Amino acid sequence: MIKHSFFLLSTATFFFLGVNVSIASDSFNTHTQHTPIELKPVSLDNSYKTASVCFLGVGDCNDIGFNKGDDDMSIDTANQCLNEGFIRNTCNSVQGPDGICPYNSAYVKGCKCNTGLIACPNGQVGVGDECGGQYASCQCAPSLISCPSNKNGSGASCGGRYESCICKNEYQYTSSNCTSPRSVSGANCDGKYTDCVCPTGVKVGEYGCKEYYLSPCGSVCKEAYTDNCHNRSDNRHPTYGCMKKWSDCDKYCEVPYTDNCHNQTAAISSCPANANCYSFSDCASKIQSWSCKSGYKQEGNKCVIASETCRIGSIYYSDGTCLSPENHVSSKTALGV
Repeated sequence: MIKHSFFLLSTATFFFLGVNVSIASDSFNTHTQHTPIELKPVSLDNSYKTASVCFLGVGDCNDIGFNKGDDDMSIDTANQCLNEGFIRNTCNSVQGPDGICPYNSAYVKGCKCNTGLIACPNGQVGVGDECGGQYASCQCAPSLISCPSNKNGSGASCGGRYESCICKNEYQYTSSNCTSPRSVSGANCDGKYTDCVCPTGVKVGEYGCKEYYLSPCGSVCKEAYTDNCHNRSDNRHPTYGCMKKWSDCDKYCEVPYTDNCHNQTAAISSCPANANCYSFSDCASKIQSWSCKSGYKQEGNKCVIASETCRIGSIYYSDGTCLSPENHVSSKTALGV
């Protein structure tokens, strides 16, 4: 016995079921049995029906897409789509189906990118779903940063923000290219400065500069003279010392001592009359010692006539004294010999 099952596809489809033919003998008119035909409408929801033949005793006729059960012979469209290589539609918002299952539109062969998608340039990221590295729209990458006034943007950019920021060209000096005696100065950007300047130096003053900085700061005075000794000579006497120092150099001698009189004390300011005076050996202008001559005696800082014994030839004076003729004092009144 052969059982034939037919499925007809059209917008006005009728489902022919249960056409069973039994042949008992070679005689056409013997034992012929006719089975009534029942016309039954088929649901058109999301499906199209195909005809198939199932031979009894070979396989499971329900595997061709029928729902199992004697009374429900409708097609399981999901299984039919899967059996024919379709997959569940999981396309995202920027994809469309690439081949729709004719039995159930929820199943497709795959997904394909919508037209009009764009690839985001550096500095931008896609908005929403992605397909093949493309998006419906792009926006600035959140990792981009705004650069301060002393820096320029570098790398990818978007909306005035950049991948990174680098100091402007005027920030060029560091301790590496601004060496001593110069030093970095001015505005700072990440350890770089706008200027490399020489030291301020000191005021030269009236005596000039003692030491200048090295090149390229050779015009800046490092140390000034505090006096004029570099222009003065020291005239100090090696034995007697200095009598007067330079007014602009108090460590050098302008006028030296020529003798040792500044260290000697005179016995008397000048040599008295009728006295013998003796000067210092290192100071001729000062009297070291003195004594009255013969016939005189010292009275204070003077030498006065001393009285002699009156004898024959002595001159006798009115003051009662006698002197030999060689010691005569004319200022005295002589009374006789």
